[in-house]
Amino acid sequence: MIIHKTFQRRVVQARVRNHVAAKRQGDDLIQLSLRDRPTWLPNRRRLDAYLAGVWEKAVNDRASLGLAMIDVDHFKAYNDHYGHAAGDDCLRRVALALQDVCQRGRGLVGRYGGEEFLWVTPGADLGDAWAAAGWALEAVRELAIPHGAPPGGSILTLSIGVWVCRPRPGDLLEDCVAQADRRLFRAKSEGRDRIAG
Repeated sequence: MIIHKTFQRRVVQARVRNHVAAKRQGDDLIQLSLRDRPTWLPNRRRLDAYLAGVWEKAVNDRASLGLAMIDVDHFKAYNDHYGHAAGDDCLRRVALALQDVCQRGRGLVGRYGGEEFLWVTPGADLGDAWAAAGWALEAVRELAIPHGAPPGGSILTLSIGVWVCRPRPGDLLEDCVAQADRRLFRAKSEGRDRIAG
């Protein structure tokens, strides 16, 4: 009888351990599915979910929302010149720098696609968004990643488009993101290695 109860207890304990391990593995898989490779920043899926949440909160609270659309200048030329492995390493280093400056501020920075990143700053005014973009620009300059491939300069740089909105019911999130993207296009057309707002 005692042996039977001991056996039952061990079976229950083993089942609990297996359940906990399976739950942990499932949670780990979910986290991995929300991370970009090779940068390990939040991926587009995670970024879109976060952006939708802060957008809804901004609409409800009548609060502002800052966006910084960030592009690695002449990345295709960099990748062609140095190779894809070096390109992945470059993106990792840029991502780490962006993550560091994001932690100084607030919000979330993630990989938007290709060599583009998006930094979302809930509650930011124009000064906050410009300051955050300035930190990002300077952090990547300080990395001093060589970029000798034409038409790049001597080091790798960023172009950043900044937009701050105060969304109201009926406004579209896509319009706000498009405004940041237009500012990014302006920064690139005005010579790159700069912020446009």
